[in-house]
Amino acid sequence: MLEFYLPAVDLSRRIVSPSTILRADAAAEADVRRVGPYNFFVRLLVPALGSASKKFAWAQESADLARVAIALER
Repeated sequence: MLEFYLPAVDLSRRIVSPSTILRADAAAEADVRRVGPYNFFVRLLVPALGSASKKFAWAQESADLARVAIALER
């Protein structure tokens, strides 16, 4: 999962790439389609990983917009 979702976030430019998240979701889904006794918990966690990345991006955008609004108020 680290190889799929970590490259989607560029901390230096403060960008989360939606296309990379979609590719990571597709790759993770393909990886867990194989049914086995060892990937039960992985199948439960995969949807949450993509969702966490999207929530992180939304929260960061909200913080950045609040910072801009405060600067404009000054």
